Parts: sequence; C-alpha cells; structure tokens
Amino acid sequence: MDDPGHAAQPLAVVSDLGTPRRCYEKGCPANGVVSCDFVDRHGRGCLTSWCPPHRFTVGEQTFCRRHASIVRALGTAEHHPPLPELDNRAPSLVDWVSTGIDRQVQALIEDLAAARDGEELAVEPVHLVVGTRGRRWGRSWTLRNAEGHDTLRVSVEVDEHSDPEIAVRIDGNVITRSIAPWIGHRLRGEWVPANIDVEERKTFYADLVTLIAQGIEEALAEPEPPVAGHG
Repeated sequence: MDDPGHAAQPLAVVSDLGTPRRCYEKGCPANGVVSCDFVDRHGRGCLTSWCPPHRFTVGEQTFCRRHASIVRALGTAEHHPPLPELDNRAPSLVDWVSTGIDRQVQALIEDLAAARDGEELAVEPVHLVVGTRGRRWGRSWTLRNAEGHDTLRVSVEVDEHSDPEIAVRIDGNVITRSIAPWIGHRLRGEWVPANIDVEERKTFYADLVTLIAQGIEEALAEPEPPVAGHG
C-alpha cells in the first residue's frame, strides 16, 4: 500500500517524439518502461512511466505507486466505483489511515457486540459516498443487529474537495477533522527524521482511537430523563 506521505509524483510525461521515455523514479536511468494504466472518471490517463523494479501491478494492470494504492484500496476494476481525479488521493488516504486504526476500532466494537445479544461487527471496505456537498470516500466499522440494521457506525472519510483532511464520523456526525502529521510535513516541505515520523504516526493513530472510543461512549449513552417540574 502506498503511504500518502510519500513525496508527490509528477502526473505527466513530456518527451520529444522518438525519444525513449525514462522511468519516473527519481535518479533511475532505465528506459525499458511501461505507462501507468490509471484512467480517472473523466477519462484522463496518468502519463507517467515506470521500469520493472519501480512499477506496481494490480491484477494484470501496471500503475505508478500513487495510483496502485488507490486501485488496491477500491478492489477489482469490475466492482469499484468511478475513480477519482488524477491528483486526488482520497481513497488511498482513507485506506492508509483506517488500516492504521483498524485493529483497535474492531476491538472496541467487538467488545460492544459481546455485551449485546445478536449484534456483531461488520467492516465495510473503502467505498464512495455521494452527498449534497459532493463525493467523499470512506471506510466503516458498524455494529449490526440480527435484523441487519446498523446500531452504530464509525467511519473514516476524506472529501475529494478537501483532500487531505481526514474526518471521523460516528453515526454520521463528525467528531474530528485533522491532517495526518506526515502529510502536514510534506505540504510544508519539511523533512523529519524517521524515528520522529514513527512516533508522530503512533500518536496520531492513538489520538484517533481515543476520540473514537469517547465518541462511541457518548453516542450510546442513555439520554438523561427530563427533570420533573415543581409546583
């Protein structure tokens, strides 16, 4: 899976007619390259090209690192929704962050399911959500009862128009919005040592899980009865 914190890659190749294209990996001199197969929902293709060591395959198709991560997050080409724009990484960002907290969020919901008769955890893969404000991508964990109705839904989402901001929702209500630290560094052109990066990621994920646990507790809390009037 691609890390959205990786340095942005160019999206187009400019070369003179008859000049062999070279691999887009920085510093790679290889000429035996294959173009990325990614085509977005507007029919625009990624024109980058990659040599065998630096290309990524999903099924029988070849992609650059960025677009391979998007296609992997969405599943097979036969079943995934229309792909985002060339420079939009919302699905892969959702996949990356949700994977970072998946085990802990599943444990939270499984604990709830164990205390509730006939309810169980259901995990939805990365999917497209179309709302009144546009398209967003999300991955969800739900508590589902025996009738198939969701009694609790936790989701990590990224709006295409506000990529790379990450939103966490519980039962549709946003409990937090944030930008992952590794992306914040990239946007500001900052470099951080590997050990700092690892610690920042751990803290970021731990904070999200804490907020989700608090949000679940609040969402499932019994409403307080109204105070009886006097006189």
